[in-house]
Amino acid sequence: ITLISNCQVISKKYLETLNNISHTTGDLLYVWDLSTDAIWIFGEGVDEKFDIDCNNYEPIEINKFISIIHPNDKKEMFTELGKIKSGESKENDFGGIVKVVITDE
Repeated sequence: ITLISNCQVISKKYLETLNNISHTTGDLLYVWDLSTDAIWIFGEGVDEKFDIDCNNYEPIEINKFISIIHPNDKKEMFTELGKIKSGESKENDFGGIVKVVITDE
């Protein structure tokens, strides 16, 4: 997980690197620009599992991202992100692990 604030530009090269790294793990990786709420997500099967197109390096809708976060993780995640946004904390305390909801439809 990368949380970015006060960043002018997220480079395509950085996003390409994260996309390449995501192919080496079963985990989802995401970048969340806290100043704009732009979110990029990467991982094997993201397109099929969550109907998220992560191949064009465009940010996804925040509501789409929130919809895949497991309900048990949402409160803690947003509490910790609120601390970062307010300047109370410089890093997250949820360990970078956020479960996602996978449904078989």
